[in-house]
Amino acid sequence: DIPVGTNPITRWNNLDEDFGGLLGPPPSVDLSHPPIDPDDAVWYSGRDPDATLRVYNKLMPRMVERGLINSYNVDIAALPLVARMTHHGMPINRHAVLGLQAIFDVRMADVAKRCHELAGSVFNLGSNDQVAKVIFSDIKSTITGNQISARSVTAVKRRPKVDVEALEPIKLHHPIIPEILKYKRYNTMQDSYVGPMLSKMKRDGHGVWRVHGRINPAGTETGRYK
Repeated sequence: DIPVGTNPITRWNNLDEDFGGLLGPPPSVDLSHPPIDPDDAVWYSGRDPDATLRVYNKLMPRMVERGLINSYNVDIAALPLVARMTHHGMPINRHAVLGLQAIFDVRMADVAKRCHELAGSVFNLGSNDQVAKVIFSDIKSTITGNQISARSVTAVKRRPKVDVEALEPIKLHHPIIPEILKYKRYNTMQDSYVGPMLSKMKRDGHGVWRVHGRINPAGTETGRYK
């Protein structure tokens, strides 16, 4: 339905809400600087649809042969819904997430205080170098030499690793280690989930906070969306 001579940028901006919203704004690229040969541009732009058609012609007969057409049709029919979910986003209770952030902050502060008391000094639990010094130097008398040597070391600084996997086997050898593990888990919740979720929330036109995620219908072999 695109007339010859239509400006592609204009066409992009006139796409319907669901499709245009999913693609985002048109790229701000001036194809004349540096100049691009039209034949090269056509060849480049045609590679994806050409590859898609080649794959389709190979896979469609196999799906028919294995009786998977119904599953294929169900997946295809769900794509417009997925596009709308991506475009409109999913409502999030911002107050609840902020509450979790405050809870984790308080718990991390409490754990840090206990760690400082157990170590007999103040150190930064977010610094792996300082945590390694506390565990393997300041209180190493409670951990045997064999247990220390059994811990893998970092490639660059050549110090014992202090990630969760490395500390779990020796957590019973000093009361500070379970506390450090608690701190790491709270910190992971803050940095990997709560913080990014808050940063990605946007208010829609009705004042509802939403997160716009990328939903991949083919993300898992079991059929779950990812």
